[in-house]
Amino acid sequence: MEQNRTFSGTAVLFPLWGRSALIRDTADRLILKNGAAADRLWQQVIRRLTAELQVKGVRPNDIDDELYAFSEVVFREIRERYQGQGGGVA
Repeated sequence: MEQNRTFSGTAVLFPLWGRSALIRDTADRLILKNGAAADRLWQQVIRRLTAELQVKGVRPNDIDDELYAFSEVVFREIRERYQGQGGGVA
């Protein structure tokens, strides 16, 4: 018997699980930077990821969502490292 199925959901365009090395590398590099140097590094990473998603034809709103998710994971990684060292990062 043939069934018609309708699926709803969100396509994963930029799977973070496949980017664990990028996440760790970005966190490593940001931890070593302060102030304007950290800002420049973050802007470079975001520009590169934006360009990559644009080339893949991802819509601007979806790019924003993917970059937001990426930033959450990177900064969670940084917080966890500081907390693991006894740091008081909130």
